[in-house]
Amino acid sequence: MAADPYAVLGVAPEASLDEVRRAYHASCLRLHPDKMGGSADATDFHAVQGAWRVLSDDAARRRHDEERAQGARDLDAEARMAERVVFDEMRPSDAADSRSWPCRCGAVYELTSHELAAGSVVVVPCDGCSLSIRVE
Repeated sequence: MAADPYAVLGVAPEASLDEVRRAYHASCLRLHPDKMGGSADATDFHAVQGAWRVLSDDAARRRHDEERAQGARDLDAEARMAERVVFDEMRPSDAADSRSWPCRCGAVYELTSHELAAGSVVVVPCDGCSLSIRVE
């Protein structure tokens, strides 16, 4: 199901099963194809059915909530990713075999070639803020 089941039923993620059930029944009454007439599109009704299948089953709801939380964490991490940098494009540092990259906060990202194994990607935090860069 593509749409968030909470949004489909118009309930908060903290909603109790009883609140979810009431929203499901109200949506069914409003969107059922028999109530809408012969030319009604059943897409919204099917979305309500799918949302109910997820939110009415404890295990399915728990899985959905975990995936939803992980997606939020992924978006949050990606939002703090300042840019992608190729190791060879980074500036040589004073330390042996070390490279640096300036951060927009004025601090620097630092990485040695040993930290970057061949063919790998490393996320390097800034020394002065919460941003990171992805070094390839």
